[in-house]
Amino acid sequence: MLEFANMSLNVSIKKNQNESPSSVLKRFTKKMQEWGGLNKSRSKRYATRSLSYYKTKKEALKKIKNNEARLADIKMGKYFNTATTGKKK
Repeated sequence: MLEFANMSLNVSIKKNQNESPSSVLKRFTKKMQEWGGLNKSRSKRYATRSLSYYKTKKEALKKIKNNEARLADIKMGKYFNTATTGKKK
């Protein structure tokens, strides 16, 4: 019996007469793919939650504040924009 994140499945495959172990394994993997639970559990494992309204607002305000500080520093001549344009050779 296999259990993944509140999902369970009884997979029972019996070996038929004159059947190789590799074909039994092939039938088992096919049955698991038909079930689809493995793909679902794998997708949940690496899923990321979206940020809440409060966190997105806080992040946006932080970006605005940092941008204003950077522009003020550029005006004061503290550092220069050294970004290069075009291809590097």
